Amino acid sequence: MTQVDQFESVFRAAVKEQFEYSAVEIKKVMVVTDKDKSATEVLAKKLEQYLSHILGDHDLSWVIVTGDQFETAEELKDLVEDSNPDLIMTYRNLHTKAWQFKFSLGTHLDVLLQAVNAPVLLIPHPDADYAAQHAFASTGRVMAVTDDLEADNNLVSLAIQFTVKDGTLFLVHIENEKVFERYINVISKISTIDTENARERIKEQLLKEPADYIESCIEQIKELDIPLVVESVVDMGQHVRKYKNLIEQNQIDLLVMNTKDSEQLAMHRIAYPLAIELREIPLLML
Repeated sequence: MTQVDQFESVFRAAVKEQFEYSAVEIKKVMVVTDKDKSATEVLAKKLEQYLSHILGDHDLSWVIVTGDQFETAEELKDLVEDSNPDLIMTYRNLHTKAWQFKFSLGTHLDVLLQAVNAPVLLIPHPDADYAAQHAFASTGRVMAVTDDLEADNNLVSLAIQFTVKDGTLFLVHIENEKVFERYINVISKISTIDTENARERIKEQLLKEPADYIESCIEQIKELDIPLVVESVVDMGQHVRKYKNLIEQNQIDLLVMNTKDSEQLAMHRIAYPLAIELREIPLLML
């Protein structure tokens, strides 16, 4: 390696992404169900109480969408675009009994998550009995997850905003261990590279960057005097299993994650399997 290469590596390693907090103003909330007006209003009241610390006491515009107002995903999309809400609250498998199974989110939600800009709060289905006991008690323990936490200011900002005062925010970054091992296996076949040194140094850098970013989140939260505790979790493992274990161990009330991917129409890498398997707690999907 030339001295120029060494200098560039040291310089690039020293560059750290810094978190910048930006709160999202929520003025209009839409509640979408496949039920009648009475049942929808009951659910909306429950959600209003659940998120009272986020929505505040100021006047909000509430839009109630009932089952008789739409049938297809396209009709629902049109209703959302006409209303232009800042937050949508709904549940999986609208207009179908498929919510009883763990295999899908339903076409309505698939379209909403990819075609609409507003974040979607996905709650446990109101007719199901699989919701965790603490699912609607509070958002005192919130977890933000991604496989690329660095520089994800919007994700972290919303997670902060949805954490109750004096609550705990878990910022979690999990590197895919299977992918890491595949690359190390390739490196082991290149005689000019010290495999064990590469394993150690690459892993160290992979985990250092998100850890540094989380530290910048903690510093800004302190500077802004935001009353919450931040727990940093940076590790390697199998994504879904690792996240599920962390959620269960820490009794997470709300999971925040990205669903859109600028490089594809399909849902963001880890979002879909997590959304399918984590039915017990609300999910805030961006």
